[in-house]
Amino acid sequence: EGAAGDRGARGSYGKRKARVKQMDEGDWPELKPRHLRGKRKEEMLLRQAANKAAAAARVVAATSGGGGGAGTSAAADEDEEASVLKLTLCRLLRPKLRRWAMYEWFYSPVDVAWYRESPFCAALGACGLGQVSVLPRAEWSYVRSLLGKPRRLSPAYVEQERAALREHREGVREARRRAARPAGLLDEATTYD
Repeated sequence: EGAAGDRGARGSYGKRKARVKQMDEGDWPELKPRHLRGKRKEEMLLRQAANKAAAAARVVAATSGGGGGAGTSAAADEDEEASVLKLTLCRLLRPKLRRWAMYEWFYSPVDVAWYRESPFCAALGACGLGQVSVLPRAEWSYVRSLLGKPRRLSPAYVEQERAALREHREGVREARRRAARPAGLLDEATTYD
């Protein structure tokens, strides 16, 4: 009773009142950028609409060459769509974006087997579970225990993984070289006596 009674007498243990800026009714602090906080929602929406319209006008002006002649609206719409597609295609053909897409979604045929094999899938196969996604907690913990202690991401770990990948690549390349040799050729190590 003493602690509860003291709390009631003193309020909230003497905590300071948080200094928070009073928000207007239309403010969404988590959705607005910092430079728009404190402004009304309607103002922000009007500004965004005006910016979109100005950006569309700049795109049309840049692709049409700035000429504003008379013509049908259907032809103007087709020209506008073509110009937008042309700009999009130009952006997609930039070397930096192509390189990013190549590194993100594609890998060498040499690495296909390396990325297809997964220690986690191997552990599931060893348990006889195969392709399963729903298990009780105890069974998941058993599968995790089969994998062993997780490694910390460190430079040594990354170097070991890269060395294993290099070793795998060399093995695949050597196997392909052997398969590409004609059957009549002898190995380089074999010599005549």
